[in-house]
Amino acid sequence: MVQSIQALVASIRAGEKLHTVQTHVNDISGVVANVVNYTERLMHERSGDVALRQTSEPVIHALEQCRNRLVATAEEGQDATTPEELREVTNKLPPIAFEIARETKDLVQRLESMASADDEDDFR
Repeated sequence: MVQSIQALVASIRAGEKLHTVQTHVNDISGVVANVVNYTERLMHERSGDVALRQTSEPVIHALEQCRNRLVATAEEGQDATTPEELREVTNKLPPIAFEIARETKDLVQRLESMASADDEDDFR
């Protein structure tokens, strides 16, 4: 995901066409969808694990909101009629992409923390 975000930012800075920017947005959106789907599958497999659900659901919700904002903002660019309007729209994308990265990192840290706690419980 980090590479996709870097590519998005680089393409925006380079003033590349909306099609290229949209490709990077789609890549990021796909990664977010995979992370959400994997986490939801894990929660389903461990349906009795209330802590997993309580830990993961808020972050999954935040990731989905960020993804929706990212995609919607990129779609706004299709309505831009001037280079200035397009630049205004595309400049909104990097902060959303970085928010996605932070939320994803938060989810991974939460899941790793839970896994570490489970491992410690196994040794007791």
